[in-house]
Amino acid sequence: MGWLGRLFGRKQVGRKQGRAPERPADAAPLVADPALVSAPPNPRLAEAEVPSSDAPAALPPDILAEIEALAQPTIRLVPQPGAPVPDGPVSSLGGRPSLPEGMDWPEDNGRPMLFLAQINYAEMPPLDDYPTSGLLSVFVAAGEAHGCAFPSFDQAGFRSLYLEDPSICRRRDPPDAPQGPDPLGAALRAEGAVLTGEAVQDLPGAALREVAALQKAWAEAGREVDEAALDRVLEAGRAGAITYGGYPVFAQGDVRTGRQRFHAKVLLQLGRLGAGDLAVSFGDGGAANILVKPKDLGPRRFDQALYHYDSY
Repeated sequence: MGWLGRLFGRKQVGRKQGRAPERPADAAPLVADPALVSAPPNPRLAEAEVPSSDAPAALPPDILAEIEALAQPTIRLVPQPGAPVPDGPVSSLGGRPSLPEGMDWPEDNGRPMLFLAQINYAEMPPLDDYPTSGLLSVFVAAGEAHGCAFPSFDQAGFRSLYLEDPSICRRRDPPDAPQGPDPLGAALRAEGAVLTGEAVQDLPGAALREVAALQKAWAEAGREVDEAALDRVLEAGRAGAITYGGYPVFAQGDVRTGRQRFHAKVLLQLGRLGAGDLAVSFGDGGAANILVKPKDLGPRRFDQALYHYDSY
């Protein structure tokens, strides 16, 4: 029985053909630390890993196996607030970015942009198709909409900068204090926090087409699946609030239409995390996604990214 079956399933009476293989005991955890999971619209969905007496009906083992088969390798980024951020180009959230000497601070319509985070891939666990070296830095425009055109392309209102050699970078103080709403709390904005990476697994949210395809197949087969139980399982399987790889998060449904759906790889996801001066939140507890096409990962064409955020 897989991890979903152990947490949410009924007693299994037989192994069915086509089931996903059982995860090895030493595999990276598939259920995120609840403190690192973006809050869902219903807070009860993220309360406990073990179903309570009033939990939704359990799902059959074969249904759980089909859901578990959707899991994708992901890197969960965990902030370490309180620890000083080194001057070197380590992975970090907020604070001062690492930029090459002589490079201008990114601007939008003449106004300095807000630095969100940077990922030094050499520090991270390996993830297929993603860099193993270099530095990704993400900025968004200041203002009510954080530069987003819902979604945005062509680096309009945001920057996803990739540098092959982080050693040429130095920490840079922002030119001006942020004006208007800030997705980062005051302490994160001023001091920043080191980000460490963990290799985990990620399940898609209920709004994504991978889940819709399963639901369609179940309906065509005459299977009734408890939606509350399904939502709870999917939420427990999210990798965390700050990630790359895995699946994007959309609070109001997947905004990608037509060819935009090719932007399927998560360069950076920033979901709701923490509170007060250490909070990360886009809008009312929402999440921001920087997405690229799979074909752009290899050549590191991260300037071809899509940027979107929404909230509950």
